[in-house]
Amino acid sequence: MYPWFAFGHITPFIHLSNKLAEKGHTISFIIPPITKSKVEHLNRFPNLITFYPITFPHVEGLPSGAETTRDVPFPLIPLIITAMDKTESQIELLLRKLKPQFIFYDFSYWVSKLAHSLGIKSMHYSVVNPAATAYNASSATHHNLKGKKIITETDLMKPPPGFPDPSIHLHFHEARDHLMLRNVKPSEAIDLFDRLYMSLAECDVIGIKACREIDGIFVDFLEKDFRKPILLTGPLIPDPPSEPLEKKWVDFLGQFNPNSVIYCGFGSEVILTKSQFQELLLGLELSGFAFLASLRTPSGANSIEEALPDGFQERIGGRGVVYGGWIQQPQILNHPSIGCNVTHCGWGSLFEALGAKSKCELVLIPNRGDQIFNARILGKTFKAGIEVEKNLINIAMDKTQNQIEFLLRKLKPHFILYDFAYWVPNLARPLGIKSMHYSVVNPAATAHSVSPAALHNLRESKITETDLMKPLPGYPDPSIHLHFHEARALRMYLSVKPSSNSGVVHLFDRLYMSLAQCDVIGIKGCREIDGMFVDFLEKDFKKPILLSGPLIPDPPSEPLEKKWVNYLSQFNPNSVIYCCFGSEVTLSKSQFQELLLGLELSGLPFLAVLRTPSGADSIEEALPDGFQERIGGRGVVYGGWIQQPQILNHPSIGLFVTHCGWGSLLEVLGAKSKCELVLIPMIGDQIYNARTFGNTLKAGIEVEKSEEQGLFTKESVFEAIKTVMDEDNEVGKED
Repeated sequence: MYPWFAFGHITPFIHLSNKLAEKGHTISFIIPPITKSKVEHLNRFPNLITFYPITFPHVEGLPSGAETTRDVPFPLIPLIITAMDKTESQIELLLRKLKPQFIFYDFSYWVSKLAHSLGIKSMHYSVVNPAATAYNASSATHHNLKGKKIITETDLMKPPPGFPDPSIHLHFHEARDHLMLRNVKPSEAIDLFDRLYMSLAECDVIGIKACREIDGIFVDFLEKDFRKPILLTGPLIPDPPSEPLEKKWVDFLGQFNPNSVIYCGFGSEVILTKSQFQELLLGLELSGFAFLASLRTPSGANSIEEALPDGFQERIGGRGVVYGGWIQQPQILNHPSIGCNVTHCGWGSLFEALGAKSKCELVLIPNRGDQIFNARILGKTFKAGIEVEKNLINIAMDKTQNQIEFLLRKLKPHFILYDFAYWVPNLARPLGIKSMHYSVVNPAATAHSVSPAALHNLRESKITETDLMKPLPGYPDPSIHLHFHEARALRMYLSVKPSSNSGVVHLFDRLYMSLAQCDVIGIKGCREIDGMFVDFLEKDFKKPILLSGPLIPDPPSEPLEKKWVNYLSQFNPNSVIYCCFGSEVTLSKSQFQELLLGLELSGLPFLAVLRTPSGADSIEEALPDGFQERIGGRGVVYGGWIQQPQILNHPSIGLFVTHCGWGSLLEVLGAKSKCELVLIPMIGDQIYNARTFGNTLKAGIEVEKSEEQGLFTKESVFEAIKTVMDEDNEVGKED
């Protein structure tokens, strides 16, 4: 067994191994060493199933200890692919030593050729819904898309020729996400769907975690498409859990009638936005039923409690619980009170629900990948659940044109200020109303990505990362440019091209059209900081630009909470590091730890306000080993909401480590503490904010990251802190 290094693949491979061992077969399971320790408890036949740990290859940019997709953020998944491909020589040695009759694998397309050379049969064992495989990785799909220079959403919204159920197809936003997935690959490597196709095409036989009753038509399609036998293992529904349900859930669920409680669980990897999190909870509230919602803290919030809708807890009283920790899902689904499961449609979760005693109804909210096909099959084909309808926010905004026109006719304003709604000038002009595109984005970013010069450059079909790393002709500060990992992220975004009949306009196109068609441009900026970029844009768009100033917030009137006053007052003036990455940045667990270890290395007291990282269920769980004991009382890591303006105005604060959100930078400019800046930009205009403050204004130091993957280390964090806190340092002290 050699599964893809993701728990959603490793676990089903172990379940299959257990089923084969029941029949007396001997299994050798190849697995990374750290991951081995996490899954050994699933091995029910240790006398027949042997785990063989392999050396996890070094890949530049991959965090230390990372072995699976759970250990890294989405942009770093290509590095896991690279690492797995680098194990080929180890796999060959093991196959020569073990001499198996069969090897089962999935993503490592090169396994079949290796096995054939050694006289070993190979099976591509798929744990993915066969409808998704037929749609995305069949020969029909491969040959249909291969000849296209540019693949659009429209191409992916159509099922491949011969697809057995045309009612199952992608919506526009899902096709857009699939386009992004097609770009998930290491540099110059084979993309995700091509490696799946090659693996399926070159193996001796295909195995699928499926059953004919649910998947028969798609299995027949794939069997005919790949011209080879397909064997089905059944859904491998887990054995009923032997461990009893925790008492707190027994007590909560025991209050309610049979089949009356909604269980909502979105798995361990789905993180909703704060607005979608609230919409989901408000929907549960509107139902009037009792519910238990097991959800991760959403992006845009520091805790479950902070993210709850206003007055939610008071209104629902004791009939609902929102829980952010790990939960015994199989035991919950087997409780007689459960009558409905609101699910993200992970295949494992669906089979747990199908195998549960409660026989609950299904409400389907797929998020990505094969979850979409799982939802369509159970919802449309088998009528076994109802899929929740979704809408695209940009289409929704564009559909307000009639309402905006009605209001403009009624109000008769002199001016309308807007930003993303590019159609506003054409609406306002016939009514005699002037229009201003008012930009709250750093003008350095606008000049680099949305000016006429930039748009002409970005429209090149064969644009590369190297092209995007070069400053534009005439760009006023060539020291402000993208690093490779930043250019790669931009190129990936640019590759997502809305089709002409989708009703969606690409972000950069709508911003350019908005700027080009308005009467005047307004910018939240000032000439002292942004002057040269304003001049560039004024010349490029050939229209006046008005500056509103940075709109620095008024000093806060509410006093700082007593617990922070007490903590900060222990330390000398200008001696404490304040580190905050805003309410929307979620670091990976490894980057979270590198950041904290860098703060520890500084030797200075600190207050770090950070969200629980991906790959962890709590701040406490994510802390580096021995961290709390080593730092003692000189450091606090806090996951809740904090009064940032008041913190920045405290005299003890001497350094601000920031993700470079424009709001945070303006708050520090208006603060009394006059603290130094260490800059760690993450996405979008944060990059240009950091380059402007670091390179152009010499007002801070940007932390160095690896060029390929954009990862910082504890040493690079420490070096930046050391540089700005050095008494002889000139950064931030220039006139």
